[in-house]
Amino acid sequence: MTEILCRLRTDHAMICRRVCKQWNSLIQDPYFIHKNMYHAIFFNVSWRVEGALRDDGSSHSFELIAQSYGVLIERSSNARYRIRNPATKRVLNLPTPSFATMDHQITICYDCKTRMYKLVAAYSFQKETNSRGGCEILTLGDDLSWRIIEIPSLHDLDLEKEKIMFNMERPDRQNFHLMRITSNLAQVVTIRLKDEVVFVNTLPQGIFTNLDRVSNFYYLARCFDYDRNTVFPGFAAIVHRKLHYVLLEDFKENDFGRKLVMDLDFIKGKYIERDVKPLFCINYWTFFAKGEEPIIYNHHVCWREFAMEKIARSTNYIHLSQHRQILGSYSYSLLSFKGMQPED
Repeated sequence: MTEILCRLRTDHAMICRRVCKQWNSLIQDPYFIHKNMYHAIFFNVSWRVEGALRDDGSSHSFELIAQSYGVLIERSSNARYRIRNPATKRVLNLPTPSFATMDHQITICYDCKTRMYKLVAAYSFQKETNSRGGCEILTLGDDLSWRIIEIPSLHDLDLEKEKIMFNMERPDRQNFHLMRITSNLAQVVTIRLKDEVVFVNTLPQGIFTNLDRVSNFYYLARCFDYDRNTVFPGFAAIVHRKLHYVLLEDFKENDFGRKLVMDLDFIKGKYIERDVKPLFCINYWTFFAKGEEPIIYNHHVCWREFAMEKIARSTNYIHLSQHRQILGSYSYSLLSFKGMQPED
């Protein structure tokens, strides 16, 4: 029964809770929620959005700032933060982080080793107040306050000017990755979630001659068991109708592999190299964006997956965020955290 019900859409699963006590208990079980989320959410996404204010009936309205694992992260006009699950209509009020800047990004990470969800925030330096950039973390359902993670390489972080990939659409379920490209360096900052040890890996100079044309990129070796997915963050650029990319094969040893090259037969005619942005690769499929148009290229057989692209556009299952130029999903989940209360 679990294998059947876990494939239902989230709203249909909520309706099935009313059938009987057994189904109600099953659908609220953490194992069921995990399996349902795996089937329902193709991409996990976290990006800063141009969210509309949502009035919760109080004197302060909440603005959507990010979405992760099918729940919404919102901020009020007086800098209160909360997580809201529209499917279950429950909210979790969060402690206020120590950083004061509004120029930050935030996401939810899941560590499959400890089975804990953690909220990670990265924020820019503030020249006006001489405040350094940095990172804070909060273990959901456990911590009463945010903890500062000391990462000296992020003291000059500028989320407005740098090219940032904050975590990944298909996340590493043991590590958090922040990928950044400035005018003179490409860098991956990794936090191992189980013990929050930080690893900083900088791409050696000379691999790409022009960082202005380089994008954050990653490769996902997708397995049947979601927790066994292998993720390699890296960087990529399109040069002469070829995708050149380098992956961080071992973040603990600063081991960037050799540059790999992939022919891109679809880049011709209206597809100009500078307009196409590489995003990530999942097994045989490489994902690109041309403005708001998704491009899915099967590099195993060297053709575009027009059927997959059509489904993506017609269902809005894949959405291109203009602000961060990444792919993402708007699917909701049954995810719940300790301390969640019914939404007013």
